[in-house]
Parts: sequence; structure tokens; C-alpha cells
Amino acid sequence: ILSSLENVSAEPTAKKIIRNGLQFLLREKSRDWSWNYWPRSTNKKIPDDMDDTYTALIAIHIHRPDLITPAVLEKIRNHLRQTKHLLSGLHNTWMTDYRKNDIWEDVDIVINSTIGFFMTRYGANISELSTAIEVILEKCDESNHISQYYLSSITAWYFLSRFLGNRLRTPSFSIQKDTALTTALMLSTLIHLDTPKKKLKKYVLAILDAPWNAQGLYVESIKNNIPTYAGSEALTAAFCIEALLKYMLYE
Repeated sequence: ILSSLENVSAEPTAKKIIRNGLQFLLREKSRDWSWNYWPRSTNKKIPDDMDDTYTALIAIHIHRPDLITPAVLEKIRNHLRQTKHLLSGLHNTWMTDYRKNDIWEDVDIVINSTIGFFMTRYGANISELSTAIEVILEKCDESNHISQYYLSSITAWYFLSRFLGNRLRTPSFSIQKDTALTTALMLSTLIHLDTPKKKLKKYVLAILDAPWNAQGLYVESIKNNIPTYAGSEALTAAFCIEALLKYMLYE
């Protein structure tokens, strides 16, 4: 939500949301500047992870870049070194030594694209990471569910395109009625891929016509092989606002 409000950060309502959101994130960080999926106050015990950590860091970098000092950057570099997956060139999802317990071994290209997107904001060398992701993508088609954490391939394309841009092929999207979140993710993805603006108006109209209802974005838990998805009206609204603003600013 905070990242999606990048282009409206001066608006009074957005300022309040951003202020409260940043306060929450800063309360939840570890001493090493890592984050967990669950709030620290819960009794759920899982390792901190690179997805939540780098999603939080992106939001903080957008709205309070002054907080990411050289000392913090060194902690962030340690995360990258410690999670480097030697076989793939990517980063392990969980911030723990998976070689001691392989239940925590997992490499996800969508999560790695979030890591890469943060790195690009600092002008870091991302050639090895981007190449490793592209190698895996060459073996996938548009119907592949390429992340176990995110609900749909459309969601995955949003995060991948945010990092890799027009190095990706343009997927074929089909707008469905009353799916504002999905349509917003499609629109942002197509803008990331430098799609001509004249081809995007139908996505804008679909977002404006659809109710901004809660929709599942990612998998929260799986019990008895049945996934539970997480989303909210606020999350849908944030992605819709982001997509519409990107369209307005898009040349």
C-alpha cells in the first residue's frame, strides 16, 4: 500500500496513511532491519523473509530515504550475502540457513524481482540477478503459476515487470468483469513494458467501472492442501490508484 502511494504522497489523506504505515513498519523491524510476515506480537514462529523485508525497504526508501543510512545499507548487504543461493544465483526466501534445515530452502523469482527492484533504486549492479530470473522465465509460459506465494500469474507479472521492464515479453491479458485489482495489476504491468498508451484506455475504463472490492493477492496459509488468500479493500484501492496515476503520468 505504501509503495503504491508514491505519486500521491503530498495529498493530505495519503500523508496520514503513509505516516501511520511507516510507524508500523519501523516498530516491526528487527535490529538487523529485517521483517517477518506476521506481526512481532503474535506467537507464530517463522523466520524473517526477504519478501517482507524488501517490500518494507522499498516503502521506506520511497517515503523516508533518510532512514536508510550507510549503516543500514550494510545490514541490507548482509541479507543479500547470507541468503545467496549458490546453485541458482538467486536469493533464498527465508532468512535462515536452509542448509541446516531444508524445510526453509526456497527460491522464488517473484520475490527476487522485489529484491532486484529495491537494488535498482540504489543503482546497484543487478545484471546477475536479472539474468538468473530471465533464465528461469524462458522455461515458463504465461499459464505457469511461477510463484507459490502469489495468487495468479498476473500478480507475478506485475512484480517481474516492475523490475525487468521491457526486457520481458508482453503477456496476453483478458479483462474480466468486476476484477478491479487484477485489472489494475494488468495496467501497471503493461506500462512497465512500455505498451503504447492508446492500447491502455480499456483497462482504465474497466478499473473505473468495477467495484474496488477485496480480492486475494497472495497466499496467507495452506491447510489440508487448501490455500487461504489475503487481500483487502484498502489493498485493491492502493493498486488501482497506483495504476491510474501511472497511466496519467505515462507518455
